[in-house]
Amino acid sequence: MSSRIVSKIAKGRDTSDGAGVKLKRVIGGPILDLDPFLLLDEFKSDKADDYIEGFPSHPHRGFETVTYMLAGVMEHQDHKGNKGLLTPGSIQWMTAGRGIIHSEMPKQENGLMHGFQLWVNLPSKLKMMEPRYQDIPPSDVPVLKEQGVTVKVLAGKYHGQEGPVSGIITNPLYLDVELAAGATFSEEIPVGHSSFAYVFQGDASFGPKDNQKQVNTSHAAVLDGNAGQTHIDVTAGDKGARFILIAAAPINEKVCRYGPFVMTTNEEINQAFDDYHSGLALLFPGQGSQVVGMTKDLVQDYPYLMPLFKEADRLLSFNLSNVMWNSEMQELKQTEVTQPAVLLHSNAILQVLEKEIPNFVTPPPPSSSSSTSSTLFKVDFMLGHSLGEYTALMASKSLEFNDAIQLVRNRGSMMKQSKDGKMAALLSKANMLTNGSYQSIKSTAQEMFDQSSGQDIVSVSNINSPSQLVISGNESGVTKLIDVGKKNKWFNKAIRLEVSAAFHSPLMKDCSQEYNSNYLNKIHFNQPIIPVISNVTAKPYKGQDSIKPILSKQMVSTVDWVSSIQYCIDKWENEKEKGYFIEIGPNKVLSQLLNQSHPNFQTISIGTSEELKEFIKKYKDNTLFNE
Repeated sequence: MSSRIVSKIAKGRDTSDGAGVKLKRVIGGPILDLDPFLLLDEFKSDKADDYIEGFPSHPHRGFETVTYMLAGVMEHQDHKGNKGLLTPGSIQWMTAGRGIIHSEMPKQENGLMHGFQLWVNLPSKLKMMEPRYQDIPPSDVPVLKEQGVTVKVLAGKYHGQEGPVSGIITNPLYLDVELAAGATFSEEIPVGHSSFAYVFQGDASFGPKDNQKQVNTSHAAVLDGNAGQTHIDVTAGDKGARFILIAAAPINEKVCRYGPFVMTTNEEINQAFDDYHSGLALLFPGQGSQVVGMTKDLVQDYPYLMPLFKEADRLLSFNLSNVMWNSEMQELKQTEVTQPAVLLHSNAILQVLEKEIPNFVTPPPPSSSSSTSSTLFKVDFMLGHSLGEYTALMASKSLEFNDAIQLVRNRGSMMKQSKDGKMAALLSKANMLTNGSYQSIKSTAQEMFDQSSGQDIVSVSNINSPSQLVISGNESGVTKLIDVGKKNKWFNKAIRLEVSAAFHSPLMKDCSQEYNSNYLNKIHFNQPIIPVISNVTAKPYKGQDSIKPILSKQMVSTVDWVSSIQYCIDKWENEKEKGYFIEIGPNKVLSQLLNQSHPNFQTISIGTSEELKEFIKKYKDNTLFNE
């Protein structure tokens, strides 16, 4: 029987993970794989900046993580409410199994933080087992000392002493070995087990006397396990050595590994991401959301936005940015100003999100080079209210910014030219969509038109929420419908809107045709990279060829916002996925509408610089929606 020889020596590679924790990666880096071991990281620093941000909430599925602390204190917490401290000398063997979302955060503001994290694969039959923990305090870890050798037995057996970790399918050996200068160490390793040693203090020679190889600090030695090689021999250098010795039975199965998930097939990886992510729907407001001084704080806090505003001014041949920052509401609410201003506001926020959160809209396939970094969220849908639909198409890369801002400027100018139209908001304390009021309003509008030989024109232009409808038409049509509605108590209040045209009604037909012919039909649309829900159909555009025909009807059709929102919710429910809404733009108009129809749905509004900063921080920490 002979000693195992060193088949490879690799130096730990400096990298970072989590929220920027500096560490050395050995397995998963210089040593790509060593079945069943997937990763070994050493984190060691007495500089708080190197570790203070820790490892915020992140998922795992399909393997086991082993954290061994040498110095410092780390707090562990998961999505099921489990919580505990990892202190010097403690070890945690966590079986992620079917899935866990957890965080590991420093519980110290200064001083040394030192430890290791090891990943151990699970066989395919156990990858979907229930998660479990073995939290081992230092007092439960056996320590054996003899002739310049100190061994802590974390898992497996050494000189008849069993380690505290038990019930692991790969039958692991995990020893922390410290040798005095010149001291020797020998230990049996089961034939067929994969094994390696990582030296983190001093240096030592590994292997039989006739084939020893020196392994220095921050280096790992892979130990060959050919037949007949039953143990490992180690001799410490002149200054002694300390290393971890780890061995386990290989699983001998295919490994599909992406980011924090380790499975056996690509289909299982895709399923893991589907199971893990929560969906987002981005909402973009339309006319009526403008505010005095809009985006001024954004440009002050994010100066790199300035070229975007200068480009908008150039494209429109007037100083839109100055109007947004310095004008009074009277000028800002002019339709030809409002529409490009609101689109530009939303786009400025999008630009910051894309810069501060890379791939915010379209996360790339996760990289196997990062063990923890993965977001809890993915964008499933984009929706815009009237004008906001152009912003949604732009955000989904279907429409170029240069085209979008000029389109909405021209759209606003043409809508302003339409005269003799009236609009009114109908408000109710009851659900008008389920109590019959909405149907009564629609049918009465048609009856009025028929009985007046087309003189009384009115229709429902916006279904904003169950308690808020908007009607559009001529003066006689709007007035008569309000009178009939009040008499029949279909709504509690009617508020006349300060507009000169009947937007989203048949009265916009001539304007719509001219706009479509002169502007819309000349623009090229790409296939949206994220589904965009149409105001007209309350369903996603089916392809780039469907965009112009449907969008051309928007100006004369009802904005069915309620059904558009419901489409997202139904999709999430059918796919058993959590979903959340994010409003991107000035004011909180859409969030307020959503709260009326779905008060239990969580929504975040991003309109100001402070709201944007808070969103970015929580997004990166995976704490956007703490339930």
